[in-house]
Amino acid sequence: MLTFFRRTDRGAPEMTRILTVLHTTHDLATIFVDLIPGLHELLRQGTGGKPHLESLRPAGPDVPGQIRIMRVLRQRGPLTMQELATATDVSAPTVSGIVKRLAAQQVVDRRPHEEDGRVVLVDLTPEGRAAMEAFRESRIGALRARLDILDPADRDAIANALPALQRLFDMKGTS
Repeated sequence: MLTFFRRTDRGAPEMTRILTVLHTTHDLATIFVDLIPGLHELLRQGTGGKPHLESLRPAGPDVPGQIRIMRVLRQRGPLTMQELATATDVSAPTVSGIVKRLAAQQVVDRRPHEEDGRVVLVDLTPEGRAAMEAFRESRIGALRARLDILDPADRDAIANALPALQRLFDMKGTS
């Protein structure tokens, strides 16, 4: 039996129990989609319920976009504006505005591309890397606190699912 919580229209948690074995990918996809908001909320608890980095507090309304850009830069290293736009599925002008705000906060820097001086490379500054690491650690802490409460069998089940989830996330562009 699989038990999970989801939010109702009224915002109150509603416990749902699946009593049968899931047989279809549709069943799995449905439950996975229903679980994602709960996971997102749990991870946000690591940042005090706020979706931002402490150093980005004055950033304005687009903080989730800023975090997404910084996360991509942390994972991939220096990228052009167009590469950032493609990686984040955001328009180039939007990326340009976000990068401008991040540069003003000194968490990213922009420099000319070595091979084509007309192209700008964006990368995290040491302050940006430290902010992203603190952000990541706060989310790890929130999740770890919940995992610590689970019994070992539940933790093992989650650990055993991680390789399959990683393969699922790595399947970009397939449908």
